[in-house]
Amino acid sequence: MVSSIAGIEWYYFFAGALLLTLFWAFRDPCVRFVRGVFPDQLAYNNVVMATCALLTLIWGAYTFDALQQKGKALAELSEIQKRIKDTEATFLSVAVGSTKYSGGFYLTPVVTIKNSSNEAMYFQLCKDSLSISQLSYNFEGRVMSMCTNHPLFYEMISDDLKVNNSPIYDVRVPISSERNLNFFLPVKESGVYYVTFSALSSKTPNNQKRNGDCSFTQGNNILGRADETRINGKDSIWFASAYIIIKKN
Repeated sequence: MVSSIAGIEWYYFFAGALLLTLFWAFRDPCVRFVRGVFPDQLAYNNVVMATCALLTLIWGAYTFDALQQKGKALAELSEIQKRIKDTEATFLSVAVGSTKYSGGFYLTPVVTIKNSSNEAMYFQLCKDSLSISQLSYNFEGRVMSMCTNHPLFYEMISDDLKVNNSPIYDVRVPISSERNLNFFLPVKESGVYYVTFSALSSKTPNNQKRNGDCSFTQGNNILGRADETRINGKDSIWFASAYIIIKKN
């Protein structure tokens, strides 16, 4: 982008220099031609003034267009740098704890979203945003998922069997703040577990409540909320992962 801006400046510089060079190289023939066509001094002066005015307008048009393109290029460069800075200022990680109990193990994944940018960030979760897979593997490098669970992030857990729990699918992370999303899953067997977290992000809130009617594993309703969530025509999906090894003893 910077090189293209410099290229625009040099292009118009050489174009203007070429016009001036041509005018200076052919000034004598031009003067003789104009004096022959307009022998009257007043008419000659008017032609010269009109020619100078025309050259000034042409040079002004070149300069104005160059400055306009330069300003547009600089604005685009500034926007790209801002997006990169905001992306680098947002941190996403997954940590998984485990506790043994009589029937197996409790897994307690914690997703940390840290926003150090100068704008609030909005994250959209799906019902399968968090994925916990028990893995089987061999020494030839073959890894398979034996079973996969998708625990939800709850706002409220009901104490009444007739009342459903209340999951959260939209998370706002204010400026210079951090959010921890806590999950829970009981498992019966030891082994290796692979934990992943996926989410969509936007700088604007989602006014339409989605209720988690999307899926990362099936690719359903995975659409950016605005143009800034798309990179090279593809949706910008935040992703983090972690492995945890559960031992028998």
